Amino acid sequence: MSPSFIRGSGISAATVHPRSHARRRGRPPQGEDERLCTSHDQESPPTHPSCHGLGSTNESSSPHLGAKPVTDARIAAHGIQFSYGRGALELNVPQFAPGAGIHHIIGLNGSGKSTLLKLLSGVLSPHRGEILFAGHSITEPSTFRQFCRDSGYLWQNFRLRGGVPTRTYLEYRAWLHGIESAQIREVALRALAAVELSEAAEKAIGRLSGGMQRRVGIAAETLHLPGLLLLDEPSSGLDYHARDLLYVALERLVSADSTIITVAHEPDELSRYDSTVHVMANGTLATRETFRAGEITSEVLRELTEGAQR
Repeated sequence: MSPSFIRGSGISAATVHPRSHARRRGRPPQGEDERLCTSHDQESPPTHPSCHGLGSTNESSSPHLGAKPVTDARIAAHGIQFSYGRGALELNVPQFAPGAGIHHIIGLNGSGKSTLLKLLSGVLSPHRGEILFAGHSITEPSTFRQFCRDSGYLWQNFRLRGGVPTRTYLEYRAWLHGIESAQIREVALRALAAVELSEAAEKAIGRLSGGMQRRVGIAAETLHLPGLLLLDEPSSGLDYHARDLLYVALERLVSADSTIITVAHEPDELSRYDSTVHVMANGTLATRETFRAGEITSEVLRELTEGAQR
């Protein structure tokens, strides 16, 4: 049964179980809240020269693609193939297993970056291959439940609609992420404070500006301190101050040895931390390179993306 704050709130709560949702194949998700394990009715509320970094690797042939071996990676993709249909780009990722730390996925428009994040998040199911979380397939019900509780996913076109209070929406998301009932209210309010939206706690979620909604999304996907965080252009629509709030949240997760995977484009954002950059080209991860904070420039990004096309 749904917790009391959901009953009568206008939120349609979904059970945290893979078989309680349609596994979408062959087409982009249509709903506003794309993550299967946190689905709800939104109408209600809702290679490159090594002199630039520490080393370069051919990603498609490397047995270990992250900072840790595959067996230690929280999330891993093995033999992934996916396409939206005839004539569409086919995504082909033999292996991707990023370790703890920040990983950026870059590439030209249409190279498959967002689709890869959707596959890693469970929004889309691969036609071939499998996604593993802590060494187990996310198609296993118990693994999927734990995956939902220990991960977060903020998609590119995050939008919220409806008249449900912002606080209630975050309480709902806290519940879906496995927060104990007695702590849900406190966790939700603390998450609002972290993105400086305490004054909007009782305001209808649909009446918030786009930037404020993006901040709510950041709060919702980091309030449970996930071990895995997937972010698709997370700073999109954020002003400079809101971006600083995002960076504080990311620093907290990095300190906790979380794995953070982002799709990003801006050199300032990419070079803020030590990170591993994975270059996507024509539906596959072509190369990867590790950088120190401050090393990534526009020229470096251009060389990486253009080199991956050759």
